[in-house]
Amino acid sequence: MEESNTLPFPYKFEYVSPEEQKVMSAIYKVPSLFGRLGPNGTIVTKDYMKDAANIYNMPLRSTDIFVGSYQRSGTTWTQELVWLLMNDFDYVTAAKIPLTKRYSFIDHFMLINIDRIDEVLKAGFDPSLDLQMIKSSLIATAQPSMRRLAAVPESTPRYIKTHLPMSLLNPKLLDTAKMLYVARDPRDVAVSCYHHAKLFMLMQFPGGFKQFWNLFYKDLSVLCPIIDHVKEAWALRHHPNMLFLFYEELSQDLPASISKVADFLGKSVNQEQMDRLREHLNIKNFKNNKSVNFQELRDLGMLADNESFVRKGKAGGWRDYFDEEMTQQAEQWIADNLRDTDLRYPDINTYSERNMEEKKSLPFPYEFERLKPEEKQLLENICKIPCDFVRLGPSGTIVTSTYMKDAVNIYNMPLRPTDIFVGSYQRSGTTWTQELVWLLANDLDYTTAANVPLVRRYPFIDMFMTIDIDRIDEVLERIYDPSIDKEKIKPFVMMMGTPVSGLLASIPESVPRFVKTHLPMSLLNPKLLDTAKMVYVARDPRDVAVSCFHHAQLFKLAQFKGGFKEFWDIFHKGLYVLCPIFEHVKEAWALRDHPNMLFLFYEDLSKDLPASIRKVADFLGKSLNQEQMDRLCDHLSIENFKNNKSVNFEDFRENGMLASSETFIRKGKTGGWREYFDEEMTQQAEQWIADNLRNSDLRYPNMDIKF
Repeated sequence: MEESNTLPFPYKFEYVSPEEQKVMSAIYKVPSLFGRLGPNGTIVTKDYMKDAANIYNMPLRSTDIFVGSYQRSGTTWTQELVWLLMNDFDYVTAAKIPLTKRYSFIDHFMLINIDRIDEVLKAGFDPSLDLQMIKSSLIATAQPSMRRLAAVPESTPRYIKTHLPMSLLNPKLLDTAKMLYVARDPRDVAVSCYHHAKLFMLMQFPGGFKQFWNLFYKDLSVLCPIIDHVKEAWALRHHPNMLFLFYEELSQDLPASISKVADFLGKSVNQEQMDRLREHLNIKNFKNNKSVNFQELRDLGMLADNESFVRKGKAGGWRDYFDEEMTQQAEQWIADNLRDTDLRYPDINTYSERNMEEKKSLPFPYEFERLKPEEKQLLENICKIPCDFVRLGPSGTIVTSTYMKDAVNIYNMPLRPTDIFVGSYQRSGTTWTQELVWLLANDLDYTTAANVPLVRRYPFIDMFMTIDIDRIDEVLERIYDPSIDKEKIKPFVMMMGTPVSGLLASIPESVPRFVKTHLPMSLLNPKLLDTAKMVYVARDPRDVAVSCFHHAQLFKLAQFKGGFKEFWDIFHKGLYVLCPIFEHVKEAWALRDHPNMLFLFYEDLSKDLPASIRKVADFLGKSLNQEQMDRLCDHLSIENFKNNKSVNFEDFRENGMLASSETFIRKGKTGGWREYFDEEMTQQAEQWIADNLRNSDLRYPNMDIKF
């Protein structure tokens, strides 16, 4: 049954300014008045308002399948894929019936003002053509499709195409119907829209790409702003009736994308079917498929001879059109629009073009090595998160295979002289140091420090590696607490599993970046200290082991339920994440005399906080008077720090992801390991420390070890 509860249309059409109307009329020769509509000011024509309320209130069916996108983002490719999967690979019907007849395009009508059809014909077409036939086609195009859709029998699935943003569709759409939304690098979209404007005789765009780009990125093209359009769908990507796709993923791995779409639609594909469908959707074949290329319009003379509807299908083809000025405009435009979202397009690393020479000179030098089966089993006893553990780098650092998704980007991270890194082996005083550094660098802005959680002030470049977002449902299934609403926390966990390279690149160069990492120096950009600053903090590895043990019990995703002795056995054998700890510390220790490196010991911070604050202030070029020093010491005192919600992962706790019996900031005590170690473990630890420090001048404070 259709769902049809009429909703009041909530938006008002606001005409663009006269200057904007004039500029847009240079592209769109169809006589139309343009305006903005909806929460993001989507550009539509005045004629769209004839059916806007009906579209917003479209009665939905559980068998409806929508394919949506901003225009020229891979919609046609996705439509054909979806239709064939849903219709048992009926290639005969797909060849006979044009895609435009198999899908109702609910917003197409708005570009044709039926009341000015003769004016449209005069403005857009050569009088030598069969104008009466063209007129009939245009009148059909200009008819809103809601009545036609309502007439489809309920026993027949409806396939619906739209380029409208989600905000202009029925707000209950995903409660009933399915939506496949496809997004594409907006620079490639701009190029494709430019050719689209030259393809259709109705539009007759006479200018070059630079003129078109100037309108597009200023959001003066129909259905712009494009990135807000995409963000509306991205925000709904975890809904079970939404499948969000990237064109680049379709292009790079079509079989994987076919499998993803098939799973979403509840269809299975055997190898023979996969091979044929892959061949059918191959871009070369797709370009020659008359059923998807608007052949009926070409036969009427409505398309330009030198353009085609399906073009090259090339990801990254924008580089053939953009000069240096446009490239920089695009990078800034994308960065500005992605700053406050976790949306990241594949293969977009903002500002990357300007740093390409640096990137080319730094090939990633390491290959990962899988753990032995018995080592893997030991580590999985602690870390229940579904992921594979591997060794990487000169010291065989334990990371997850998920880390490799962004390893090269991290190693080649473009650096700025205003960057400040805070690094350590985990649970060594990183959070304490982060807060100290941030406050000193930001003129002791306690108000912002209280209002903005530390995790938002410091992008954590290696956090993503513990969450394999391709196995997100498996990750959530392993959370042992039945009280957690797993669907509610799914977006939060997805955010945790998303690399932050793109986010860091999007930060304006005028804004200092604060970066947290638990990676050893060998996995970071080897030129880091030539440009940026690093504050590295180390701690007695026995205290680190105790703190990591509680950390593994704190996070419900880790689910460690064993005792400390079991944990210690794995930790001191170098089988915990980011071990071996001594090699991690020694890599930073070897660079301690570099003017851009400040090496701290947790024990020194704990023993004499004012002296440590002065050391960090001097390193950052800051000075403090006594009043400022007193307040900062009070702010950083362990008792106050434990109660500071801004530094205690409170958003994780609110999402039910932390055990109620544990806290992120614990006792802050040096030497607390003695309360956990028995005599055997104490001797193991002394021998372990002696063996690892024997050939180094690294010495921890308050540690009396015999060599």
